[in-house]
Amino acid sequence: MNKTLFLSLIVFLAMGCGTIRNSGTTSFPDDDNKQEIKIKKKTQSQIDVENRERLRQQELEKEKLRQQRIALEKEKEKLKQQKIALENEKKKLKQQDKIIVKKEKVSVIGQKDNFANYYVIIGSFRVLDNVHKYRKKLAKEGFESTILRNETGLYRVSVGAFNNENNARNRVNNIRKNYPQYYDSWLLIRKK
Repeated sequence: MNKTLFLSLIVFLAMGCGTIRNSGTTSFPDDDNKQEIKIKKKTQSQIDVENRERLRQQELEKEKLRQQRIALEKEKEKLKQQKIALENEKKKLKQQDKIIVKKEKVSVIGQKDNFANYYVIIGSFRVLDNVHKYRKKLAKEGFESTILRNETGLYRVSVGAFNNENNARNRVNNIRKNYPQYYDSWLLIRKK
């Protein structure tokens, strides 16, 4: 290239009319603007993609939090139901501890009287035939029973005779625990 042309080119470049690229090609200001606009457009579309991705991630996070909230509500409801069940069980146990106690003057029927002070009563009847049927049923379940008759003529079916009140109470609780069908068993204190 001759010196004059080279110097003209340098002056031209120095005035801002164009630039020389590393590849050795010359570009002019209009080319730079187009490329800059292209870069800006590309950058804007990248920003749009990034924003959409960020929004999608936020929506996913919101949904995840909503699902966690629902799971927590279900767990809270489950715990509430368990608490209610425990409270009912406590009430039942308290009732179990509350043994009905009645004092009656009784006599033993059909057997030798051992003169116990406390009897565990598992059934009461007015008709003696019903008492005998009930005793057969109890025998099949492993209970030994005694028939008592109170002063008003009611027959009491006893499945335990004790001279110690705590032993009698323990027997009532044992029956209630192991034989729920006899949950209404109670304690008779023999009047002298």
